[in-house]
Amino acid sequence: MRCTKGSSWAEKISLTLRGRPTGRRYWAGKKMSLRHRENMSLARRSWLATHSISSDTRAKIAESKVGKSRPRYVIDAMRNANLGRKHSLLTRMKMSSANNGISLKLRKKMIAGLHSPEGHKNMSLAQIGRKHPPEVLKRMSKAQIHRWKSASTETRNSMLQKMCKTRANSLSFGNHLERKIAVILDRLYPGEFRLNNGEVAIGGKFPDFVGIKRKILLEVFGSYWHGQERTGLTKSQAESRRKSHFAKFGWHTAIIWGKSCRTRFDDVDIKAKVDYLMRRAVQRPS
Repeated sequence: MRCTKGSSWAEKISLTLRGRPTGRRYWAGKKMSLRHRENMSLARRSWLATHSISSDTRAKIAESKVGKSRPRYVIDAMRNANLGRKHSLLTRMKMSSANNGISLKLRKKMIAGLHSPEGHKNMSLAQIGRKHPPEVLKRMSKAQIHRWKSASTETRNSMLQKMCKTRANSLSFGNHLERKIAVILDRLYPGEFRLNNGEVAIGGKFPDFVGIKRKILLEVFGSYWHGQERTGLTKSQAESRRKSHFAKFGWHTAIIWGKSCRTRFDDVDIKAKVDYLMRRAVQRPS
């Protein structure tokens, strides 16, 4: 069929698009410009201002979405689009008023859904690959310290039990570096150390290796979790803080940095530190 003088507008468009991908296939991998998105948003707001969606239409839309979850790429795109954006004061007020209208029964149902195994799984998937900014990490750390200091003895014991359970579940076998060091310690000092899988907590801290016969501890520090970029402390400051913490409870501590072990993984450095600890440490009561 060729486009003639008397062809209709729809026929002309059909001939132009013949053989080309349309719809979702056409837009796959493409991004609209910011100006285009703003124009579309403005057109939609102006349409909603002059048109009202009937209750039947709203019910049909809600019914069509029941039991259907958004595709993963849509969730990721929405999260990336809203990452770092802050709600305006008007939007926060609307959200607050909307939440105030929720009944107590519905609110409990929503909270129960969040704390269900499926809810925990969805929240865990949403956090994959997401990193908190340094200022957020500092605020979280200060909040946890304040919570610990203001908590009662019963609350502290409950927090420690939860921490021990989490530690035992997640690090029951240790990470790759800890397992390597465990092999070296077992070869050099058989029966002297054991890998702490969350059973031993000293002042709210979980040392990596605990001495069986003496009050000595070994800590394995990785550059990611204990580095200056995350903690704001230099290498010597991080070591002295951890050593002074355990020293208050009568324990001697040595720090082994994972970076040095990976570049020069021999037994000399570890043996020198452990021998120095054994000369200082006292025998543990049986």
